[in-house]
Amino acid sequence: MVIQRTIAMRRNDFIHSSAWRHIRAQVIAHEDVCYLCGKPVDKTLTTGPMAPSVDHVVSRHSGGDLSDMSNLHLVHRGCNSRKSDLTLEEYRYRQSSQQQSSRDWGNL
Repeated sequence: MVIQRTIAMRRNDFIHSSAWRHIRAQVIAHEDVCYLCGKPVDKTLTTGPMAPSVDHVVSRHSGGDLSDMSNLHLVHRGCNSRKSDLTLEEYRYRQSSQQQSSRDWGNL
């Protein structure tokens, strides 16, 4: 339990470090489209669900590498929030299920 807490603290420390800010800036500079929804990301926004964010494809919670560029992608803040700790497959399944439900509801 103490070891898990220590690892979690280290991860949180990294996310608030200058090294993370540098890596985050690189991802934002090199990508233009949300990895999750496929729509353009307005990099001038600083707040709100359409603002740029960086997603860990394999979540930090699941042990994903915090700084490996192949594990990081540009996303909208809202998309990232909806994905949370889900895998990409789980997220896409959930999104398609919700869209299907919405279509069914509209046909009543």
